Amino acid sequence: MFPRIESSEEAKAAIAAMRYPPAGVRGVARANRACNWGSDFRAYLEGSRSLLAIIQIESPVAVENAEVIAAVDGVDVLFIGPSDLSHSLGRLGDFGHPDFLSALRRTAHAALSRGKHCGILLPNPKDLKRYVDLGFQLVAAGSDAGLLNTAARSLVQSLKKELDGSE
Repeated sequence: MFPRIESSEEAKAAIAAMRYPPAGVRGVARANRACNWGSDFRAYLEGSRSLLAIIQIESPVAVENAEVIAAVDGVDVLFIGPSDLSHSLGRLGDFGHPDFLSALRRTAHAALSRGKHCGILLPNPKDLKRYVDLGFQLVAAGSDAGLLNTAARSLVQSLKKELDGSE
């Protein structure tokens, strides 16, 4: 995933950074966790050809350029970061605002018209159908930090109830 890509030039640079020569400019580092500290580099190299390139659309400029970004060879998914996009539109967290919804429609159309996928981080489970109906195929729900936060708060509430003797 590449955050805050706003132009086809930035998208091309991102794709080049994730591909080994001759398709890109990625450096060869054999001794890392991803390739088992060097013992599986050839397998890792082969597998790297099928990496998914997800370009995050998070600003009005990116939305304006979504079609040319989607046209870049190697881009697989245009992905909306809803908090970043709504903030950059001056509507932080207002995921039902017409400007935000227009940006979603424009981005989804750009991706789909170029044979690419579009994705979004689901800010509210109640919005799932809306995003699917707009054409979003990759809908990420929850995050490790968010889920951990919810579980921790629930635990603290349970402990407080036990101390208070209430249910």
